Amino acid sequence: MAAAPENQTISARDVIIRFSKGDVQAILLYKKICNAFDLVDKWDENASRQFLTQILDIGDLLDNNCKSLVENIIKLKWTKVPMDLRMRWRNLLCEIGVKHVVHLEKIYQCAIRAFIPEDSVNEKGESCPALTEDQQAELFGMAHSIVNQLLIVIPVSAKMASKMLYRYFPYQSSPVFKITAYVRNLINASEYASLIREEIWGIIIDNLVNFDSLIGRDTSGDDSGAEIFMLDEDEENSRASAVMEECNPDHMAKLDQAMRDIIDYVHASHSIEIDDDAAAWMHCSGKVESESVFNAIHAALMRHLLTAPSVRYVSFLWLFIASLKEEYTERVLSSLWECLIRPFSLDGEAKKSQGAASYLSAFIARAKYIDIRMAQTYLARMAAYLCSYVDRVGLSSRTIVPGLSHHGVFYAMANAFFLAFSFRYREIVKIGGLDEVRHWGIARFIHSSLDPLKYSIVSVGRCFAAVSRSLQLVYCNHVLPVTMNEFNRPFDPCHPFDAYFLQKTVSLITPLTRKFSPMKEDADNLTREISMARVEKKKEEESAIDFLEDDEDMDYGSPKPFAPLSSGLFTVYSTSPGLRPFQSGSPMDMR
Repeated sequence: MAAAPENQTISARDVIIRFSKGDVQAILLYKKICNAFDLVDKWDENASRQFLTQILDIGDLLDNNCKSLVENIIKLKWTKVPMDLRMRWRNLLCEIGVKHVVHLEKIYQCAIRAFIPEDSVNEKGESCPALTEDQQAELFGMAHSIVNQLLIVIPVSAKMASKMLYRYFPYQSSPVFKITAYVRNLINASEYASLIREEIWGIIIDNLVNFDSLIGRDTSGDDSGAEIFMLDEDEENSRASAVMEECNPDHMAKLDQAMRDIIDYVHASHSIEIDDDAAAWMHCSGKVESESVFNAIHAALMRHLLTAPSVRYVSFLWLFIASLKEEYTERVLSSLWECLIRPFSLDGEAKKSQGAASYLSAFIARAKYIDIRMAQTYLARMAAYLCSYVDRVGLSSRTIVPGLSHHGVFYAMANAFFLAFSFRYREIVKIGGLDEVRHWGIARFIHSSLDPLKYSIVSVGRCFAAVSRSLQLVYCNHVLPVTMNEFNRPFDPCHPFDAYFLQKTVSLITPLTRKFSPMKEDADNLTREISMARVEKKKEEESAIDFLEDDEDMDYGSPKPFAPLSSGLFTVYSTSPGLRPFQSGSPMDMR
């Protein structure tokens, strides 16, 4: 090959062509081109423009032999590319990914990394956005354009894109503006990435669940569940204050903004008016049907929430989307019911069924938009399921061992029934549905050898027993445990839709929720029962502490005497209709 004249400039394209043929001089020039990317930041605009202009037309030549050059092209910050060359730079990246599939994953990485805004450090040493909103929005648009183009030309690469979207979700310790920007970009990507729309929403929900678990359930409550039936407004306000003091404000802010953005997007997709500020970051094209948005979010919630009992706030997204249409409400309840009753062989599937029971109960109990007819229909189904389960295992078989995790779905369903019925019994009485309830056979599973009331949440069991006694449905106070003995429940307690303290969305969520509202004549009695559950739990914790302190003085050789039965239990039970009161310690008249 004849050597080029010394005064003739060799273009980058000529270098790559000769490099691919093994020309020695071209190999040296190729290395100089790769090294030049490290100096672009130090060049003036004209020098960098001339250099980058030559790179723009070599995309078709950058095959597997040019990995190092492609890596340098990818790592160049887009802000270093002159404004008038950015569209051509975008085309270069797309051309590399489309024509040379070996580099496709790197191009996806380059574009998806741009979903995270550039940051800088301010005078206070805090991380803040490095670009203005308009400048950053332009780069976001460029990144979406690349991802969209790759998905259109190479649809089989959708799973690769989904993997990259999950990988580059910012760390939980990242600043709020990075988390917010990435969530918004994921939402915008779900608009055009129809093949992985459900996966994208799964990424969003999964990461929000992680944030939610960091916040944790409020520390002012206890496992007696007394806060579920809170009637005192002052006590509820003090609980809210305690929660806000204990929670990490940074985590709360990230989750709060993400919840607001999701709700705004769902509103926009259903043609519901939103604020101009919210609409500014959305790229809603109107081509995505509202039902498709619901399906994607609903599927993601089903997959990620049923096995996450500690979640408090993300679950309210479910309450929100189900409220948009009556059809959505029916589909959510139907999906939960199907998940609950389906056969399972693995422990993970059983956990999902237990979670489905908790969420089904929460919808029936808490959702204002679920009318009493629909609620009573599902309560009847739950009672029928519990009765049939008892019939399958044996109504009074002595071989049945209560409290086993094998029966976890049964116990979760029973607890769900007790909770939902306690919340809605007032309306059932009002519409004259009590006669129908009497035919559900509630006593069959309550008095079965599985003993579901013993393993229910303490306040839930006490509340249901008090309601049942008031309505003369089934007498079950004597079934309740005398003391709150510590044991491993056969299911994971979960209280969805309990309380909501995120400030940016509380005004949208609160109108959808129902508070516990018993009949007036039962209010005092129920308040007393719930307070007893809380007091007994506190005494139990104190006695546990005393036990630890006196551990050294214990005589492990002497047997521990059985404690006498509390007379309070018989006193309460004797107030049930049809039973005569008697004094503890006096002989009982058996005639």
